[in-house]
Amino acid sequence: MQETRAVRRLGLGIVIGCATVLGAVASAQTTNREPASVPTESPSPFEAGSVAIEGASYGYRLLTPPEDAEQPEDGWPLIVFLHGAGERGDDNEAQLRHFPERMASAEYRERFPCFVLAVQCPRGERWADYEWSRVVEPGDDEPTSIEREPLGPMRGAMAAIEEVVAEKPIDLHRITLTGLSMGGFGSWDLAARKPGWFAAVAPICGGGDTRVVEQYKGLPFWVWHDEGDTVVPVAALAADGRGGRGCGSGCALQRGLRVRARELGAGVCGGQPAGMAA
Repeated sequence: MQETRAVRRLGLGIVIGCATVLGAVASAQTTNREPASVPTESPSPFEAGSVAIEGASYGYRLLTPPEDAEQPEDGWPLIVFLHGAGERGDDNEAQLRHFPERMASAEYRERFPCFVLAVQCPRGERWADYEWSRVVEPGDDEPTSIEREPLGPMRGAMAAIEEVVAEKPIDLHRITLTGLSMGGFGSWDLAARKPGWFAAVAPICGGGDTRVVEQYKGLPFWVWHDEGDTVVPVAALAADGRGGRGCGSGCALQRGLRVRARELGAGVCGGQPAGMAA
């Protein structure tokens, strides 16, 4: 168990290396923003791929470790990144903004040699079937998020992960998940659906269905949110349905989850991580 926890901490540390930058820009995202045009270097360090789900194609880009880096015995870490609303489209490039483009820099490739997977959500769609401004109360009687079928883009993301893991030398104990804004919601949703896939999760300016919090038991989270976010309220993270400035850590801590939560501009909420349940 101690070894497993150490591996998870290492995986989370890779993601958090860029979390501050992503958190600072996440609150500026809006649902009607035009997709970005992302120039890529030639040759690009990102491989291009796609998966098909019931006739729909979902493009993805995969950052590979530097060719001169020595491959670990158990394979390379994989970071899965879910982009925000402004990067939706079908060009298979816009989703490289923010986290992927930073991880592709020479500095970060040297410091954190790994695979980075960025799937693109089509324009007008979203990762999770969840209203961004809504706070779900524990007593709501509608089906929970994981009782509903995953949306097409989420199915595409899951298929892309499975494809990459099958084809690349990935360390299955060091797969981490992050996403911002719309992708923050997607991170909560995907982690609830497939908690066994990930060593750690770092949602940024997102939220989710608090009724499925038991799914996260034993999975380390580091949660980031801007207290002044007008698109996704911090209350969307309130894991016990009571809202406020708990950053979503209240219910999580009560259930033995290992959670760190941070509101940008308001300091650290929740203090040190809670002990992870065995």
